Amino acid sequence: MDEKAQAERAQNLRNGGLSYTKIAAALKISYPTAYALLNPEYKKYRKEYSATHKEEKRVYNAKYRQKHAKQVKNATAEWRREHKLRVKERGAEYYQEHKVRAALRWQVYYQEHKKEIMMRAQRYSQLHQVERTARESKRRGLIAGVTIGNLAEINEIYRKAKEDQKVRCYLCGKLIPMGHRHVDHIIPITKGGAHRPSNLAVACDTCNQHKYNKTPEEIGILL
Repeated sequence: MDEKAQAERAQNLRNGGLSYTKIAAALKISYPTAYALLNPEYKKYRKEYSATHKEEKRVYNAKYRQKHAKQVKNATAEWRREHKLRVKERGAEYYQEHKVRAALRWQVYYQEHKKEIMMRAQRYSQLHQVERTARESKRRGLIAGVTIGNLAEINEIYRKAKEDQKVRCYLCGKLIPMGHRHVDHIIPITKGGAHRPSNLAVACDTCNQHKYNKTPEEIGILL
């Protein structure tokens, strides 16, 4: 529900005699938000106040979150469950606007939590062995169906990735230690890419996991 429609519904409820508290409960919003919907001048005041009291607001919010950590966590989780589509859309918008920043943050996070990430991946793999086997079978079928070109050249790319002493990641340009190399489809098979030499390149753990099934352009990289 957009803000205009929400404001109209709030006004109808108010005309029906409901209090601000009951309107907030009916619309599943906070009391201040309900009040602002019905009093545009208050919304303007809140905006002006926030702009001139940023530090005070930041300190207050930090103390509140610390004192009510459990309630804030539960309320946030409930809001995300009830607004899944909105959360997904906002996440996609943010990613499009901050591709490079997101990529750098992921690289830093991965380097600082590499062991934890690998352990989570192993636990997930153990708990979802059947699904993993099904995905791998499906992927092998997809690859077989889109294989183009000389198989010897394709196999040579995989050999180099496994055995060559110096191999650089085609995305970040760093040298990749053995055991941390992945032969990646530059244009993912799920997005029309072919299993052929010109669409294969070696990526490091970090870049391969971050890229997943995106094209280089989708993660903000022009090759």
